[in-house]
Amino acid sequence: MANTNETYAARIQRKLMKKQYLVEVATGRRKADLVLKNASYVNVFSNELCHGDIAVAKGQIVGMGDYAGEVEYDVSGKIVCPEIGRASCRERV
Repeated sequence: MANTNETYAARIQRKLMKKQYLVEVATGRRKADLVLKNASYVNVFSNELCHGDIAVAKGQIVGMGDYAGEVEYDVSGKIVCPEIGRASCRERV
């Protein structure tokens, strides 16, 4: 949780630093926190089953392709998908 005494400028700076870190990981300049090696995943834009590494940094997927990470899991032969409940719908109250 954010510090309640944090100034607006400090909050913007913190968010900017996080985004810069995510971009550095996505471009391969820094190692990802977690990499799922040899994953199969569905490209929802092209409706294709793709294969490659999935890079995760700060809890967000930052890229698919060829990545190195601090922690790496080989998920060969498995299909990786996001949490279905969050990805598919939103309930209205």
